[in-house]
Amino acid sequence: MEINKVIISKLNIIYLGIVCLVFIALVFLLIFLIINSISNQTSPFWPVGYLLLISIFTYLKIKWGIVRRITVSPANIIVDFFIIKEQQKISYREITAIRNLRTTVGRGNSTQGYRIQEIDLIDGSLNFSEWQFENYGDLKNAIYNYMVGMNSHSDYLEI
Repeated sequence: MEINKVIISKLNIIYLGIVCLVFIALVFLLIFLIINSISNQTSPFWPVGYLLLISIFTYLKIKWGIVRRITVSPANIIVDFFIIKEQQKISYREITAIRNLRTTVGRGNSTQGYRIQEIDLIDGSLNFSEWQFENYGDLKNAIYNYMVGMNSHSDYLEI
């Protein structure tokens, strides 16, 4: 990696599409249950309540977590949230730990999964996965290299 190179995340459109389709399907299922219960004069409280909570959770995940751009530079990490139009600047000195986690889909270790970069900050955390960004490896390596280059908190790296 070049010194002083800026890495800008590339959003994985397939991941975004899957999450949006799940949200749309949940909303349509919610509407169907409400219309069906009105026509049958039954109480849809539990199914509608569960679907409403899941739909709200999915919406919030889209709003605050998925549609974002991460820019990694030698000076800091910038996270741009597109929908809420906010920007978060993270200094490398705010990072307390970096971990790479591997998740599996299904049972056992032989199933496919994906990697998650988990960065603990003084006042929160930043997580991103290889499902979210096409250039996950470049982002992860740049953050690691800039942290090691600063020689600050390098004891906390778990790569």
